[in-house]
Amino acid sequence: MNKSIAVAAVILAAGLARAADEGVALTVYNQNFGVVRETRAVAVPEREGWIRFTDVAAQIDGTSVQFKSLTDPAARVLEQNYEYDLVSADKLLQKYIDRTLNVLTKDGSRYAGTLLSFDPNQLVLRQDKDIVMVQRGDNVKDIQFGALPDGLITKPTLVWKLATAKPGKQLVEVAYQTGGLNWHADYNAVLNDKDTALDFGGWVTLDNQSGATYKDAKLKLIAGDVRKVQPQAPMGGFKARAMIDRKSTRLNSSHLVISYAV
Repeated sequence: MNKSIAVAAVILAAGLARAADEGVALTVYNQNFGVVRETRAVAVPEREGWIRFTDVAAQIDGTSVQFKSLTDPAARVLEQNYEYDLVSADKLLQKYIDRTLNVLTKDGSRYAGTLLSFDPNQLVLRQDKDIVMVQRGDNVKDIQFGALPDGLITKPTLVWKLATAKPGKQLVEVAYQTGGLNWHADYNAVLNDKDTALDFGGWVTLDNQSGATYKDAKLKLIAGDVRKVQPQAPMGGFKARAMIDRKSTRLNSSHLVISYAV
């Protein structure tokens, strides 16, 4: 039977068991989302420095991220960022406006100039005093860029500015919620000829469209409904604030269920 789960309790429920070593624990709900909890060794360069945490899910909910240093529990997060501006052809071109690039067309012609603009049909380049329009599509065989522009990355990345008394190698724990994870179960029952015995089998299909790979992850599958508590809309033109009071907390073997009243 399905259980109602307050969305505020999802990550807390996934983090009840704490890992002591590096690894990934994945809790997948059958509502196209899941919770990732990863313990990883990272390098903290100085007492107040930056940590980059790559290979996170592309569908991550950035507001759900939790960070903890297991090496230095007193460490404080001063700033947190989620970098998701991934490299693509058009993003590279956009970053290269007013910069020099080289274009090779299918007939062997080469064009080197300052990129002024582009659209799906053509590139507009300045070569000395001339303006050249190069047709795109099948006509462009190769575009050469000098370097990867600032602000573009190849993988979604979480970044923290951390204040710690123990710079160097640290074991940290990161938890977050992501979309694109789902599962369902199928069952098969076969009776014998005399209808006196039953051969019953079942299997689970896990669908991962989150944009990340979870190698050797510890897996937990939960069937349940997530209930999102929404603040009441103001009425009669008065400003109102919804006060949410926690009424009860209940824990069973597979769920942490928190009931709220608004």
